[in-house]
Amino acid sequence: MMMASTATRFRTARFRAAEPATAEHRSEPRYQVGVKRASVRSHGALALDASLENISIYGCRLGSTGDHVAEERVWLRFVGKPAVAATVIWSDGGMIGCRFDAPLDTALVRSLTLRLV
Repeated sequence: MMMASTATRFRTARFRAAEPATAEHRSEPRYQVGVKRASVRSHGALALDASLENISIYGCRLGSTGDHVAEERVWLRFVGKPAVAATVIWSDGGMIGCRFDAPLDTALVRSLTLRLV
């Protein structure tokens, strides 16, 4: 029996719906944030206020009043920072988990985790 390569498994997993993690298996830690104010904007829609709950260089968790679905493309904006392109990975009860299109600069993550707004 032939095993699928790591690249094949990754490509296949990329399109499956993901559930919120019940255990911490991330390659980078998530940090609690000092900057809570954020916004989420879907393609062709107005930006909605959101609350940034935690962040890593690869993704974040936000509270949002919008109805977001897995695989939805969004723009995230954190107070005083440029917009960041991301994909919604999961959505559950007003919370969404997003993966950034490109890893964030560590200085940006640090500024969001250390500043109180």
